[in-house]
Amino acid sequence: MRLATILLVLGLGSGHALADDVPMKEIQALASHSSWRELLATAIKVKPSARDADWRKLVVSAAVHVVNDNTEASSGVSGTEDLLYVVPQVEAMYGFLRDDTGYLEAKAKAVQRVLGSCGGDQVDCARAVVALSSGIQHFSKGTAQRLAELVDRDIGAAEALHFWRVAITEQREACKEPGATRAVVSVLGSEATGAPLDEALNIARTCIVQIESGLLQGLIDAEDGSAYARNACPLLKSRPGAATAKKKKCH
Repeated sequence: MRLATILLVLGLGSGHALADDVPMKEIQALASHSSWRELLATAIKVKPSARDADWRKLVVSAAVHVVNDNTEASSGVSGTEDLLYVVPQVEAMYGFLRDDTGYLEAKAKAVQRVLGSCGGDQVDCARAVVALSSGIQHFSKGTAQRLAELVDRDIGAAEALHFWRVAITEQREACKEPGATRAVVSVLGSEATGAPLDEALNIARTCIVQIESGLLQGLIDAEDGSAYARNACPLLKSRPGAATAKKKKCH
């Protein structure tokens, strides 16, 4: 099946495709012929009551094969663009992929390949990295920091936060990097909630010795009642320094 046809079938607005009732034996036949992309385009048409553990295993296997095949056989701009077309749509259809260890490991290798192919002017590497990295919690040693630096430079400090968190989990020395402080300060100063804010607070607690001066400067620069003061004050109240700013802004 051609990529354009796959994308048409994968389109989330295709109500007719989602309403079809494809038997499991057809999905199994596609797997036996290694028709992995067609399997991903078709498995969504199996009725929900028939989507058992075997169905899920086939979907995961197909997704891993697609990412691995792309990583091993493609390089440069064309390989990256292919991943950007397929991966986000597949994950939108099969959300459980974001929690599957084998799939995430395959995708991490693909992201690392994207990083290695950066340098051309036909693809935005940083945005590709962000788009493909959802759910990934581990990269090969040293890769997360390189990804964080790339995203910080080309997109922004806040968008690099997740990569700094992975880098710091891997090696605490990453706490000393200025980009880690920028990422935390940027997110604490935003209206972020949920996972991004939690990640920023976790990094701040983990790296408090290394990034405290940057956090205190952020408080000095923050306006009264700001998101930054609201988020940072619980971290800084018991720490020394910036007494005037804390008295004025930490209520």
